[in-house]
Parts: sequence; C-alpha cells; structure tokens
Amino acid sequence: IVSGGLAERAHLVGFCIHSVIMSGLVYPIVVASTLGRGWYAKEHRDPGFTDLAGAGIVHVTAGFAAFAGSLLVGPRPDRWEDLNPCARVRSLSVGYRDPFAPHSVPLLLLGTFLTWIGWIGFNCGSTGFMHTAENGFQAAQAAMNTILAASVGGLVAMLFRRLITCKLEMAAFCGGIRAGLVAITAA
Repeated sequence: IVSGGLAERAHLVGFCIHSVIMSGLVYPIVVASTLGRGWYAKEHRDPGFTDLAGAGIVHVTAGFAAFAGSLLVGPRPDRWEDLNPCARVRSLSVGYRDPFAPHSVPLLLLGTFLTWIGWIGFNCGSTGFMHTAENGFQAAQAAMNTILAASVGGLVAMLFRRLITCKLEMAAFCGGIRAGLVAITAA
C-alpha cells in the first residue's frame, strides 16, 4: 500500500527510510496496542468484531502512511494532465499512450491468476483448523466467497471501463479482481 502510494515519486533512500520507520516503529506499536493483549484491545473488547489476520489494522495504518507520504512528495509529474476520459479515448486513436496501460498484458494476467490462487489458499487457511465438518464448511465458504468477490470485482470493473472508454480492457478486469480480493479478505 505504501509503496504504491509513493510509486514514481520517492527516491530510493527516502523510500528505504520510510520502510524502516514503518516496519521498525509504527507497525510494532500499532500491532502491540491493538491485537491480542494490547491496551486498546483490553479497553475496547468488542465480541462482534474480529480483525482477521490484522486486515483492518494493517490496511488502515498503511493507508494513512501512504497518504502522509503522498502529501510530502506531491503529485506524480505529467500523470493527470487530461482527466476527461472522452478526450483520452479520442487521443488514443492519434498515437497517445494511455498512462495506465500495462507493459505486458500476458504477465498481468499471469500475475493476477497466481495471486488469486494464493489468495484462495490464504483465506481458507485463515479459518484455522479443518479437523471437523464445521471447520471444513467454513474453509469451503471462505473459498467460495473469495472466488465470487474476485469474479464480481473483475466483471464490474471491466463493465465500468467499457461504459467509460467503449473498450473492454484486461487491465481493468485484473484490477477489479484484485480489488474484490482485498475487499473480501477484510470482510
């Protein structure tokens, strides 16, 4: 999350310093205070909320860190010159290169597929044990929810891209799959 927020804008030294501060100072404090027996976990014990694998804690902390880093380094140069999607579509026909186009669609598809397979294993494994039928049912339900969320995310993203640009794009489909995977993991 943080590396994506600072991509193309931060120097390597600054990014390394940011990574050391996040992993050596911020994450240990946040995780120790919230998960398990931390002060926040003791004071605000809510039986209706379980942060599975730290999804909320990790994503909220990384999101705020990426936002703070983005504020410090500023916007990406020459990235947002034309925000009108209709003008972008017209300019694609005259040789304009879409800044969001992937460099290799087959590698994008392969990476998305491998990530999806690994994510199914992660979500099923997060249920804990599979020594009873009930645990096996939970793992199967996690697998099905993961597959459905990724599928719907990919289809919705591709359909919205079609409405905006009048083209079907695999990059939008793969991005929607990843968005669906992230959404279902924290749910």
